[in-house]
Amino acid sequence: MDFEIPDAGGVDLNFDMGAFDFKVDTEIANDRYQRPAARKPEKVAYDNAEQLARSIDLHEGFRAFCVISGNFIFADFLEALTRLDKWRVDHMTIHTLTMSQESIDSLHNLIIMDQPSSLHVIMSDYWYVHECGRANGLLWELYDKCDIGDGFRLAFCRTHAKVITVKTKKGNKIVIHGSVNMRSHGVVEQFMMENDDGLYDFIEGWNDGILDRYDTINHNVKRKKPVREKALYQLAKRGERR
Repeated sequence: MDFEIPDAGGVDLNFDMGAFDFKVDTEIANDRYQRPAARKPEKVAYDNAEQLARSIDLHEGFRAFCVISGNFIFADFLEALTRLDKWRVDHMTIHTLTMSQESIDSLHNLIIMDQPSSLHVIMSDYWYVHECGRANGLLWELYDKCDIGDGFRLAFCRTHAKVITVKTKKGNKIVIHGSVNMRSHGVVEQFMMENDDGLYDFIEGWNDGILDRYDTINHNVKRKKPVREKALYQLAKRGERR
């Protein structure tokens, strides 16, 4: 179908989305709709996660709404809460879309420091397919660094949920929900963190149902020495489960 784009008041509609240059065109300065102003993302390092962690006080009834930079890696915040003695984790369930190498490293550090009785992770099957298909994929790194002891469970399903539940060794039941991505996305995000027994129990019941059906670890088989990337990749190619 042939058609012509009508005149749009001097606005050039044939712009390059790849470059996505946010400079304001002087020819459209008097138009109602403007291009967004240029903004360079602020780089958020571990110190920023630690700064947020320092402001957290997990008293009874605690509730906080937080806005964070898009370069904020959420697992850094979880690790910082442990480093600063804000909590001691007994159990944690992370229900999220994807996970980065930095997040896996932080979870490993949290396991070493807190020695929780259990760590459960639920992620999207999209991440599984993407990372399982590569010889150096992060799936194998996640198994190697977090399957310590016998308290680690890892499940994949069609999910886009982002919620973390934590039971501390003092008995507090913490829920963190919102844009709790376990990797940097370069956009501003928000989350709520609250000490709420009822909400924690509800979400854990939901998570347990998913884990019981989709857990990828056979806990009847004792873990041997870590299986390295190439060997795991060959298992995946043959359709076998670790």
